[in-house]
Amino acid sequence: MLRWLVIHAFYLVMYGGLFLIILAILLMFLSIDKTRRTGALEDMQMLILNSFRSSLQKGKSVYADERIDCLLESMGWPLKSSSMYMLRDICCVSLLAFLGANWYLYGGNLQFRVMIVFTVFLFLTPSARIGTPFMRFIAPLFQRIKRHKVNKETGLFIQLLRNETKEGQQRTPLALIQQFQGYFDILRNDLYKLEHDWGLVGKDEALRKFKMRHPKNEDIFFITSILNEISSVGYAATSEMLAQNEETLNRRHQSEYASRMSDINQVLFFINTGAVIISLLWGVMAVFNWAYGFDVVY
Repeated sequence: MLRWLVIHAFYLVMYGGLFLIILAILLMFLSIDKTRRTGALEDMQMLILNSFRSSLQKGKSVYADERIDCLLESMGWPLKSSSMYMLRDICCVSLLAFLGANWYLYGGNLQFRVMIVFTVFLFLTPSARIGTPFMRFIAPLFQRIKRHKVNKETGLFIQLLRNETKEGQQRTPLALIQQFQGYFDILRNDLYKLEHDWGLVGKDEALRKFKMRHPKNEDIFFITSILNEISSVGYAATSEMLAQNEETLNRRHQSEYASRMSDINQVLFFINTGAVIISLLWGVMAVFNWAYGFDVVY
């Protein structure tokens, strides 16, 4: 018994000290009356929550990036840059811990596991400086999907503005934005943000942010130019400008419709091609399996 105590003395002291600390904390709480004990627990809970929120806000301030915020908005993702980066770090650290434990328990190729984590890190990192796969493949894909959704409503938006400029009573662009919000589903949140930015940072900055949320969307660029013209020169000059560009607008809408149908056909083509290839592979595997059944001697 004495020999066992000598061998395990360090662990006895360590765990014994931990046990005494836990016992002292329990005795301290039990010595307080019930009302004060409840208040102390609530104060501790509030302190922990405030510390967590403060740390979370500091982390978000470090990760915050306005350009990445606009990029995620242009993709239609309901995330901020800080949330995206923190989600990336949590996923990568969790995956690294899991693969590291798997390598420690079962062995294998450690470099391959590290490369998997690094690949996931790059695919979850929106960075224009590095040119990550997120920027090369994921962002353009979702931007194109959102652009097709938005284009279903921009034609109506332009037509509303064209009808408005023909009216006799002139209103401010901010009043028009407020009036048109109820006509749209996809553009509604963008118009809310445009209205907020217009009153907060001014016309030019609000229109710039509006265009950044819809990159490479010519209809949105044209809408911002109309709003800018209404704000600068009034209804009459804007109506004349729209009349001069009416034929161009009609041709552009027709070409956009044809382009959208072409994209849909391309997607369907890839789906059908993939299904045919998978079917052929399955058929070849089935033939080999059938032939292998004749060669096996039972």
